[in-house]
Amino acid sequence: MNKLATILLASLLIAISGASNAQAPQQDIAFRSTGLEQSYIPGYNCSGFWGTPSFKCAPIQIPTYFGRAKDGSRKALVVLNGNAGGLDKRHGDYARFLMEHNINAVVLDSFAARGQSGGTPTDLSTGRAKGLDGFNMSIDALVAAATLSAMPEWANAKVGYMGESMSGSSAINVVRPYLGQIARQQTGKLRDFDAVVSIYPACIDKNAAEGFKKIPFLLIQGEKDDITLAPECQKQVAWMNARGGNAEIAIIPDEYHDFDGPWRLTRLGGENTSKCASTRNGDKFVLDATGQEFPGTPEGYAAMRDSCKFRGHMSGNRGKERVGYDLWLAHFQKHLLND
Repeated sequence: MNKLATILLASLLIAISGASNAQAPQQDIAFRSTGLEQSYIPGYNCSGFWGTPSFKCAPIQIPTYFGRAKDGSRKALVVLNGNAGGLDKRHGDYARFLMEHNINAVVLDSFAARGQSGGTPTDLSTGRAKGLDGFNMSIDALVAAATLSAMPEWANAKVGYMGESMSGSSAINVVRPYLGQIARQQTGKLRDFDAVVSIYPACIDKNAAEGFKKIPFLLIQGEKDDITLAPECQKQVAWMNARGGNAEIAIIPDEYHDFDGPWRLTRLGGENTSKCASTRNGDKFVLDATGQEFPGTPEGYAAMRDSCKFRGHMSGNRGKERVGYDLWLAHFQKHLLND
């Protein structure tokens, strides 16, 4: 593999990272489309490794749910996406909360677009082979922004993006320039976001050669999250800003992963990669905690994850509603409505 392909491979491996496929307790957590208009927008499902012959993208249709701002304005639009469990009740609530505050919203069902409902398969590698990952969520978001901005209705709107957990990782990805290059290759156009929010993402993959776009970026994390760790996300924000980014972090005291999820706090048994923080350096992956090195190949990446992952983490809300909503709403109001 040549040097360029190796760098691009490392970037793609960064892009597919996300929180584990932890199954939520059996409660009524289904996505609610009340007040939203169902439609479709064109998208692409990509597989393989960018910069190598294996990389290819095929057209798909992405189910979408539009929410119109209460005041009827078209000044601001936020693109939303699901997580490793697909869409659930919180994603409809995100959209309706934005609508209440005069911001339009569109929820993307990235998994349904790829024939999957109810979340990723237990084997995340199988899911990623089908495009069920944070990388394709990033492509979906960027293609949606370009597609919608080309429509007269949204031509003058400022556009934001928000994701949580796996799509929180995709929110980090959309400010990585190479993702925009992929989206542009598919659509012939690129529309950068005006503001981005990432809620409890996996902050474990870095590339020594990468840079970031200077887009206002807010990362929201729970202090006690034991699968996507607050200290690692603090490092992630510093890493981004040292490489051209415009990121800040808000840590909410006493909260765990899925602090705004539609189930009460419990311990789940899904895959936990919180000890797998690593940096792609040249042709090697290096675990940050131990300095252990692995080959800069898909096999090396898998071996690294196998060496550090374990199972189990806390997930859910502590009986409070709409935790963190004030933080991300203020970010979007500042950068989409008031700038």
